[in-house]
Amino acid sequence: MRTQPVPAKLEHLFPEYDISKLNVGKDRVVIMSRIFDYGNAKELRWLKTRYSLNEIKNFVTNHASRLLTARSLNFWALYYNVTPKRISWRKNYAWSA
Repeated sequence: MRTQPVPAKLEHLFPEYDISKLNVGKDRVVIMSRIFDYGNAKELRWLKTRYSLNEIKNFVTNHASRLLTARSLNFWALYYNVTPKRISWRKNYAWSA
């Protein structure tokens, strides 16, 4: 896979990572999780220009429930109109009956 470095302006979101070893394509799940949980408006705009709507919805549906805070998960699920897959240890979803 071709090297796709994470922009230096996002480095503060990954304090425990060597940012030079992160790959925007290969490490999209961790990158999206940090930006959705801790990113600002500029970082969210970058995310939306870098990843397709389908990639973002796939992340929120399939990965967000194990990586995002409950508050972020609920917000992004509503924002993108998707239902995240449940995981057994997370009980309280805003969209649950």
